[in-house]
Parts: sequence; C-alpha cells; structure tokens
Amino acid sequence: MTKPQIYLVTGANRGIGNGIAKLLLRRPDTKVIVSCRKKDADFSWKAVGIEGQLDDMEMDMGNDSCEPIVELHQRNPDLKLDCVIAAAGMVTSMKPVAQTNRQSILDHVNVNVNGVLRLWQGFTVLQMLTPNAKFVALSSSCGSIADMEPVPGLAYGISKAGLNFLMKKIHQEHEDICSVAVHPGWVDTNMGRFAAEAWGAKKPSMEVGESAEKVLELVSLSFLSPCQAMVQMVAIVEVDGSFHIMFSTQIIHTDRYLVDRFDDPREE
Repeated sequence: MTKPQIYLVTGANRGIGNGIAKLLLRRPDTKVIVSCRKKDADFSWKAVGIEGQLDDMEMDMGNDSCEPIVELHQRNPDLKLDCVIAAAGMVTSMKPVAQTNRQSILDHVNVNVNGVLRLWQGFTVLQMLTPNAKFVALSSSCGSIADMEPVPGLAYGISKAGLNFLMKKIHQEHEDICSVAVHPGWVDTNMGRFAAEAWGAKKPSMEVGESAEKVLELVSLSFLSPCQAMVQMVAIVEVDGSFHIMFSTQIIHTDRYLVDRFDDPREE
C-alpha cells in the first residue's frame, strides 16, 4: 500500500489556498490538513474529496501563539508532514511611501512574515516534518527588489520581501528541507481585486483554479528538492495568454533579497 502524501495548507477557506486544498483533496494517496483563521469558516466544499481529509487546524497567522500547532500534534502525535503550503496572507494597504502608515507595515509583516515563521518554528520544534519535506510560501512579485513592480504598495511589498528572505534563509540553514517562495500570479481573489482597485487597473485575468494547478505542478516537480539550493523563488506569469512557471536561478547576493533573473519562455 502506497504511503499517502500529507499536506498542510493554510488559508484554505478561500482564495488560492482554497483552490489548492480542493485539488489536493481529489488526489489519490493524499491526506490534507486544512487551516484557516476562524473555526466556523465554511468548509462544506470538503465534500469534493472527503476521503482525503485528515484534520482541521484553526490558526490566526497574526497571532503570536503556536498553540494550534501543539494541539494538532497532540491529536496526531505520529503526524509527519510531507509538504506545507503557507497560502494565508493579508493586504489592507496598497499606498505609496508618503501615504503609508507605519503601523500598517508592522501589521503586514506580522501576518505575512512572522505568521510563516511561526509555522516553520512550530513544525520543526515538534519534529512534524518528514525528511526532505517541502515548505512552500505564497509570496508576490510586489516583494521583488531587483525587479521592483512599478505600483504602490509599500507595506505589502516590504512584508513579501521579508517573506522571500525568510524562505531563502530557511533553505540556507536547513539543507534537508526544500524551502521555496512562489509568486502565484496576479489572481482573481479578494486580495487581487483589492490591489487592482488600488492601482486603477482591470481585475486580474488569472483564475484561482489556474493558479492552484500551477502551484501544485511546481510542488510536484521531481527536481524541486533540497539539492536545488539555487532555486530561491518561482513565479507563475502570463505570457501571450497562457501561464508559465518561471524560475529564479541566480545565487543570492548580500545586496539582493530575491529575484535577480527569471528564465523567460519568451526567450526560448
């Protein structure tokens, strides 16, 4: 009998996290732990693959407590996660530098960086990850320093730059774990539409299902393993109406936090 792959997905009640969880629940030999901020969130959609359901976890990424992880461990003392996908995040401000409230920066960093750090620390302290596990966080091109997007969004961008640094640092310090930050594309979610409205742009063209499929396609790639130390960030981008996975392949430098260069399918 094949040992099931066990995933934990945060932010699984909506948006990209919801799309990822739904796809995973349909997979054979796969178990999924879904996590969200509110315990009373609507998880009726789990019926699509209830056999793949393993557990729920209520976790507020802005809360400094690791208690939800401890409780999960107590309910499932032998649990070992093959893959964690941190899809939960927040954006409440897309303002330029001069108009950004300093507290807004702290709020975004607390959820988008510290929340993921709490996940990592909780799972590693309790030894809940399998050898060669994958630890994936949904980031954003808005956090790129080398290829900075020409849009406002200081608080959100700072938080995603910090997340990218965190994921690279985990990979650097824990060679047995594949830690990757993924730009999932500009997706038609509440957060994506919030950004579009703030920027005076049309709504995002990428649907949740398309993004979720690409993220899982990336996670499933056989060569995405701890030995791939040069992979520090991956982006899902639209080229001529279709979506492609693009890899950052340049080794990190002291003056650069994340993406230096992408392999561009338009150059093939």
